[in-house]
Amino acid sequence: MNSEQNVETYEQIQKVITQETILEILAQLSSESNINIGYDNSSKLHEKLISKFKPDNKQIIHRASFAQKTELQSLRLLLEKISIQTYINMYEENAALLERIQELKRQLDTNDNSSEFKILLQEIEYLSQKIEHTRAIIEKKQMEELLKTEQLKMTRDALEIENNKLSQFRKSATSLILADKILSVSKRFQEIQMRKKLDQVQNEAIKMIQNLFRKKKYITRLYISHETFDLQLFHHHELLSKERLSAGEKEMLMLSIIWAMFKTTGWKLPLVFDTLLGRLDQDHKRELLTSYLPRCGDQVIVLATDSEISTSQFKDLKRFLSRSYTLEFNVSSESININQDHYFDIYELELV
Repeated sequence: MNSEQNVETYEQIQKVITQETILEILAQLSSESNINIGYDNSSKLHEKLISKFKPDNKQIIHRASFAQKTELQSLRLLLEKISIQTYINMYEENAALLERIQELKRQLDTNDNSSEFKILLQEIEYLSQKIEHTRAIIEKKQMEELLKTEQLKMTRDALEIENNKLSQFRKSATSLILADKILSVSKRFQEIQMRKKLDQVQNEAIKMIQNLFRKKKYITRLYISHETFDLQLFHHHELLSKERLSAGEKEMLMLSIIWAMFKTTGWKLPLVFDTLLGRLDQDHKRELLTSYLPRCGDQVIVLATDSEISTSQFKDLKRFLSRSYTLEFNVSSESININQDHYFDIYELELV
């Protein structure tokens, strides 16, 4: 970058100091000193003067700006301060624990009928939990590092914005340039807020998934891209294909994400679910009725058939209901009769 700066300085001097400039200077000196100065060697004088600033290496690769050079130098200093020994120690401890587990498994294969079998199983369980704990610590440290890097970048961006504003004020910049800077800051702020909200949606959605899914800990983490909004599912560190989910599980996943979006934004809107339970088994129906719907908001409308919600399920749901209605089609009048406090053949008074 220093070499490129010398080349850029040389190019700027070439633009400013031309042969015409040399001639003007000679003419001015001749006029002021009343001395006849020859102009025959003006081209050689120009060539000699320019050559004094000519760098050895004229190749330019990046043409980095001052802000970019400063950012690269700061990033290099930051990376030099990062100590990887902590992570190396964790990985070495993890490897040692894995070797211990393998040794215990070999002992189990040869002594599965011995009296120490139960003790070995307990030790294996303890070591497995310790490995998971170590992995969690590593992931937490990595996330903290990413957050600090992002915060540092945000601080640098904010500093660059403020420096640009100050520079523009000093140079009496036009209002159009100032407006462009404000728009740039607003766009950057929106991007940061978007990332924060998506991270909150991910955290809230995974909590709801753990409540609704019958297969607990099957989906341990989900990730939503900040740019494309693509959804990725993970079982610990293993990427899961969304095609492996059943139709009911896909529905539960979608409902969890919708719930997380409403919870994160704080919007209070009425929700209407039509034929919500048609593709779900009994366990998922129970979790949806008792764990999901009561947490959806202040006003939730469920349109269901008698085959979707049974008598026992309606009893579980009844304590959360404000009103229930049954819509019956009158063939003779070709109209709809609305029966309040009535769910098909089940009356609320009978369920008290």
